[in-house]
Amino acid sequence: MMMRFLETLAMRRHKQAERGGAMVEFALVAPLLVVMAFGTLEMHGLLKASETASRVALQTADLVARETVTTSANLNDIRNLTRTSLGLTQADAGRIVIQISSIGFRSDTGAPELRWRNVSGSILPITLSDAAGLGGKGESVIQVIAVYQHTSPLAFLFPQSVSYRDVAWARPRNTRLITLDGVT
Repeated sequence: MMMRFLETLAMRRHKQAERGGAMVEFALVAPLLVVMAFGTLEMHGLLKASETASRVALQTADLVARETVTTSANLNDIRNLTRTSLGLTQADAGRIVIQISSIGFRSDTGAPELRWRNVSGSILPITLSDAAGLGGKGESVIQVIAVYQHTSPLAFLFPQSVSYRDVAWARPRNTRLITLDGVT
């Protein structure tokens, strides 16, 4: 009987030691799991921001390329339509700059030149040489640059914001040159 009591006592101590070991293991692994969960959330946000910049640029370029004559008000409507169709909130709209430009090719040399530019936000630099080869003499292409400023919802862990920039090109579908507010 004494032997059985000692065995029971030893088993209790062993189980308590196992529970203590499990708690120590959890205490070591839990911070790593939390960091991995926050990192996964942040990566999702970064990938979504990158995709948003690409989709805004592509959709805006496609819509502008369908025009023959347009106005600044019409381009603002196209921007708003793009934002709405992509499900962007008002907060998202404030973090995105959309610049729409028409780059024409000189009829004598075929060299690219800026015909007109319309921007919501700050003016973004254009490298005309990027348009080389996208059109023939006397034609034009539409360039849309979208810059999306991503701020992490986990700003206490990731305080820096990240900008994603994407460029989309489209050839006018119904005319060689799209006119903006009377400027070809």
